[in-house]
Amino acid sequence: MPYYPPPPVGGPAGAPTDATYITQTPSAGLSAEQALSTLGAGLLKNTAGVLSTAVPGVDYLLAGSLGGVFPVGFVFISVDPTNPAASLGFGTWVAFGTGRVLVGVDITQSEFDTVEETGGAKTHVLTTAQMPSHTHVQNAHAHTITDPGHVHALLGGVLDDTTAPLLGPDASTSNATTFTDGMVAATTGIIINNTTAVNQNTGSDGAHNNLQPYITVWMFKRIL
Repeated sequence: MPYYPPPPVGGPAGAPTDATYITQTPSAGLSAEQALSTLGAGLLKNTAGVLSTAVPGVDYLLAGSLGGVFPVGFVFISVDPTNPAASLGFGTWVAFGTGRVLVGVDITQSEFDTVEETGGAKTHVLTTAQMPSHTHVQNAHAHTITDPGHVHALLGGVLDDTTAPLLGPDASTSNATTFTDGMVAATTGIIINNTTAVNQNTGSDGAHNNLQPYITVWMFKRIL
C-alpha cells in the first residue's frame, strides 16, 4: 500500500486517482475517507479501496500457526530437496517413502489396510503356477527293430515225407497227410531299440520389469 504525504486540495500531483492514502489529517481532496480510529489493531488489508483489519489465519498465517497446517505425521511433497525444517522454520522432518510410490489405505484389501504398510517388488520371476498355458515342440525320433532270425516248429501229422515237412502225400500210401496242431510258439529274439524324446526348451529364468510409469519427488514426514 503506497504512502504519500498529505496531498494538497485536489489530490497529490501525479498520484493515481484510485490509490489508497494514509494521511494525518482529513483532506477535502480525497474521496471515501476512512478514519484509522475506526480500525482495530493489527495488520490492514485493502479490499476494493476499503481498509479493514486483516484476520489472522484467514488473511495471513502467523509463524506459529503453520504448525497446525503441518502437524506431526504430515507428509510434505515437493520437487525441492530442502528439508522442511529449514524452509518452514519448525518441526523435525525425515525422508519418507524413498524409492516407493504412495497408495491410499483400503481396509477391504489386506495389502493396503494399514497405514505405512509396505509391499511390492521392482522385479519378479514367474513361478510355474504363474506361467501362461503353453506347449513344447518334441524332437522327431524313431525306433529300430533288430531280428537275428528265428524259426517255428510244426506239430501234428505224419512226417514220412522227410524232404518236405508240410501238407503233402504220405510216402507209403500216397495219401495226403494234414498237419492239424499248428505251429509251436518260439522266442523270436526281435529287439526294439529304446530312444528318449526331447522337448525343446526356451527361456532363461530372468526376472521381468515390474515398474509402473512414475515421476519422482521429494517426500518428508514430520515426526516432531
